[in-house]
Amino acid sequence: MLSMMQEKGTLPEFVLCIGDDRSDEDMFEVICSSTEGPWIAARAEVFACTVCQKPSKAKYYLDDTKKYQRLY
Repeated sequence: MLSMMQEKGTLPEFVLCIGDDRSDEDMFEVICSSTEGPWIAARAEVFACTVCQKPSKAKYYLDDTKKYQRLY
C-alpha cells in the first residue's frame, strides 16, 4: 500500500498497524523505520501496536483485543 501511495504522489500522514503474531514483527520494523524514508510523510503519526506478544518491535502494546475494541 505504501509503495502504491508513493507512486501516486500521496503519502500517508497517519499509520496504524496492529498485529498479534510473530509474523507481524517485519511489518512493525518496516512501519517504524519508514518515517526516515520516502514512504510516509515526515510529519506522519505512526502507531505500531502489538497484541499479547512481547517482546516486540512495536512501540505500543495491548494485553488483549478487548481493549482495542473499546477504543472504537
